Amino acid sequence: MKYIRVKDEIEAKKLSESLYRLSRPNPDPDDVTTCLIGWMIHPDTGAVMMMFPDDLDLPIAVSSNAKILNTVLTPFVAEGSITANDVKSIETKLTISKGERVALLDILPAFWIEGQQTHEQLEADGWFLDVEPAKNR
Repeated sequence: MKYIRVKDEIEAKKLSESLYRLSRPNPDPDDVTTCLIGWMIHPDTGAVMMMFPDDLDLPIAVSSNAKILNTVLTPFVAEGSITANDVKSIETKLTISKGERVALLDILPAFWIEGQQTHEQLEADGWFLDVEPAKNR
């Protein structure tokens, strides 16, 4: 599992929903699933990390909107974390991948990938509460 820091829960939800819509652009109205991956919140600082399984690949639906990640990524262009060309490159990758599976980490911007952390790193930074195992009675 890899963990990638995002700004807040709103951004985490938007990213997860957008990734889900790449594979299911027209979900069944009765489908309660709206997100592809989960996120967690640091118990002390409130920081947010997305949780990306190492081997997750995503089927890109033929009818998916290749621009779906643009709304999530545009604020990062404004702050200088990525360029408009980076966003266009991701959009192009999604367009040529329609009808195929793509590794999830291959369609995320480099600044997220470069900042990814491991479970061990998060554990050292206090992301997981220490819970004593239940004792047999």
